[in-house]
Amino acid sequence: MNGWTIWLVIAGMAVGTIANRAALIMLAGKFDLPQSVQASLRFAPAAALAAIVVPELFVHQGQVDLSLHNGKLFAGLAGFALAMLTRNTTLSMVAGMLALHGVGLLAR
Repeated sequence: MNGWTIWLVIAGMAVGTIANRAALIMLAGKFDLPQSVQASLRFAPAAALAAIVVPELFVHQGQVDLSLHNGKLFAGLAGFALAMLTRNTTLSMVAGMLALHGVGLLAR
């Protein structure tokens, strides 16, 4: 791909994103969503985050890795355990990152 093609792709994606969001904003007050849809939309951010995080924790080089050598899995479990105990997002993320770096140092 040359430089112009890349810029055209970026511009096209930007226009598509803006059009999608503008349509949702303009239609927001026109109709009411059912309560069941509103309730399910509350879980969309958590579902998106899980879709990003889970493959990072469980998949290594295209294979599911549940072995003792999977440091990311242990770090994720440490962060998850602390999140369940403390309900503190920041502390859980810091603990997970420290666990990840600690496992990395131990693996050397």
